[in-house]
Amino acid sequence: MYIQLNRNSNKPLWQQLVNDIINKINIGKLIPGDKLTPSRTLAEELKISRSTIQLAYDELLCRGYVVTSRRGGTRIAPLESWSKSTNHKKKIISSPLLISNIEENYSQIGQYSCTNNHFENIEIDFTNNELLVDALFLRKWKYSLSKALNKVSIKEWCYNSPYGMLETRHQIQKYLLVGRGVKVSTEQILLVCGHQQAINLISNVLLEGKGSVALEDPGFIDERLSLLHQGIEVTGVPIDNEGMVVNLIPPRTKLIVVNPSHQGPIGTTMTLQRQQELIDLAIRNNSFILEDDYGREYRYQGIPLPSIFSKAQENVIHIVNFSNILTSGIQLSAIVGQADIIRKLARAQSFLQKQLSIMDQLTLTEFLKEGYFISHIRRLRNIYKIRQQAMIEALIDKKLHERFQIKGSNSGFSLFLEAEKNFNETKIISKGAKNGIGIRSIYPYCYNYRHKGLLLNFSLIKEYKIYEGLERLNKLLNTL
Repeated sequence: MYIQLNRNSNKPLWQQLVNDIINKINIGKLIPGDKLTPSRTLAEELKISRSTIQLAYDELLCRGYVVTSRRGGTRIAPLESWSKSTNHKKKIISSPLLISNIEENYSQIGQYSCTNNHFENIEIDFTNNELLVDALFLRKWKYSLSKALNKVSIKEWCYNSPYGMLETRHQIQKYLLVGRGVKVSTEQILLVCGHQQAINLISNVLLEGKGSVALEDPGFIDERLSLLHQGIEVTGVPIDNEGMVVNLIPPRTKLIVVNPSHQGPIGTTMTLQRQQELIDLAIRNNSFILEDDYGREYRYQGIPLPSIFSKAQENVIHIVNFSNILTSGIQLSAIVGQADIIRKLARAQSFLQKQLSIMDQLTLTEFLKEGYFISHIRRLRNIYKIRQQAMIEALIDKKLHERFQIKGSNSGFSLFLEAEKNFNETKIISKGAKNGIGIRSIYPYCYNYRHKGLLLNFSLIKEYKIYEGLERLNKLLNTL
């Protein structure tokens, strides 16, 4: 495969590769079924890093231009593959978990904390998944708060619409159009107190005691336990390199929760082909997709993919979680969906919570209106990108990429180091704590499908500390 790269161009080499291959597809030089040159071979031919080739191939996979398999390598995607699910031979483990005991749920959270080893002597903490809150953010947030206080009327301190404040929804409406390519009215937006309340509200209203919820497996433990505590049947659906395996979703599922931009914790980006398969399934089964687009704002490679909601509004509910974009201290989320669905959710919310925090809504309104929200995302995206790159370079420098498979590099605040089945996570976590590094296991995130490996968060760690931490980790691994 002949590819010409311009090494003097400002455009990254991987981007040039992507554009060249897409162009070859468009003009017919590459047709469905054609096999792309293996990454190692192409890297040698072009005299560039193999990781650059892999990055380009991953981007093509995310955008639906190619498909991959262990034996077949990377090939141009067949046209008919847009409407067919990948044939997975492995059958889903049909063991729905029903837990209604608070103490039992709380003990699982306790086990989660214990597994991740929050020790006091940690010097370099790769387990901390909070977002960066610095002086500049605080200054702009305080300014927005002060401006909101000066403008707020007495009427606004009283009970207002169960949808949330109109001006706040109007600013979110404008951001959705510019930032996520989603065009909706303010009547299609409902404000709630954080991500967890959004999921609980949606599942209770839509399910009405019937059907089950499908979650990504592995996935977030708080989300799963909250649903189980309400007596809702939950099924974990496995993840492959294209996202949730659609043909393993049980037929009676009424709500499918996905994180398409950055699946947590593995970090897979759902391909366009898999998104379409999911939409087709939801339409066929009259079910709903809950699109929790976690990590969408912090994508470091390639162009942002279109949201699932923008393709099928009738069967998709979209969540904007400001806790995952700004800071966990701002417990405010927006549920976006069809007007009749949002109306039902708003009525249910009026029974459960009369009023959201007035000041959070007013401050966020000013923060959005002043343009601080967009500028904050851009600034932090650059910081996180630098830190992520420092982590990847350190992993390669220490040859840890030969020991683990690195996943989740397209977006988000962490990398997943997938290990072999015999890898002893508990031992390395314990050793790490004794040597001043906090490491997180993927084990607590798994439901029915067991994965092995480590999660490394980088959002709060400076580059030189990232390198030092991985140097310590490498030494520990060499002692096993």
